[in-house]
Amino acid sequence: MIRLDRGKVTVPVDWAKRVASKFTDYATFQTKAADFEKLPINSQDRENGFKEYAPEVLPKADFPQIWGEAKDELGKMSHRKCSYCESAIGHKGDGQVEHFKPKSLFPSFAYDWDNYFLACGGCNRPKSNKWPKDGGYVRPDQKDPAKEFLFESDGKMKAVKEDSDAGRTMRDFRLNEGWLVYWRKLTIEMAVEDLEPIIRLLYPVDKESARSKARSVVERYSNSKLPYSAAVTQCLRRAWGAACPDVPL
Repeated sequence: MIRLDRGKVTVPVDWAKRVASKFTDYATFQTKAADFEKLPINSQDRENGFKEYAPEVLPKADFPQIWGEAKDELGKMSHRKCSYCESAIGHKGDGQVEHFKPKSLFPSFAYDWDNYFLACGGCNRPKSNKWPKDGGYVRPDQKDPAKEFLFESDGKMKAVKEDSDAGRTMRDFRLNEGWLVYWRKLTIEMAVEDLEPIIRLLYPVDKESARSKARSVVERYSNSKLPYSAAVTQCLRRAWGAACPDVPL
């Protein structure tokens, strides 16, 4: 997971009008949503979801699904990768608009673009309408999310602190799912292969030249447009540090 720049997302100027047009009485929807969110997060009414709590304010007793219109803009922010696992999303139809705070529990955020991230189905489906009773999840557009996780050369990852937002993100988004681990591992191995001859052949004879070339490798693979850039960057730096501790990158 890398830091995403929400400044790249342009919200349509008429978005609020588009949303309101889908409701018979949007003001009433907003009022009911605010009342619903005052309920304890672990109460039965809250867990049952907003559609059961107030179906009368939803057209056809469901949320009008117009957030798909946000895909192109969200794709600019995440470089058309999943905002969570960093897998490439090859087709627009494969990308999903993920509600960071699920609309069933936080209906007032259902049409808030700051609550939207582009995600793959492998992350969005298992997370679904989950929200922790305590704490939350790691937001890709805040701080440096990569620092919350440790990426291993075998493609697996873990939270720096297990009982944390990062730990909950790991579990609920299934960030160690088997196929994902496979592709992450393959990408890491390819990058480390590029670094290995620099360490083995050049470093013993010219440390400064080796450092310069190693920096170029790290810079190339840390490109935020590439899949798994956070994982690859960590593993490259760790491989260099283990082999060449006296010459920091």
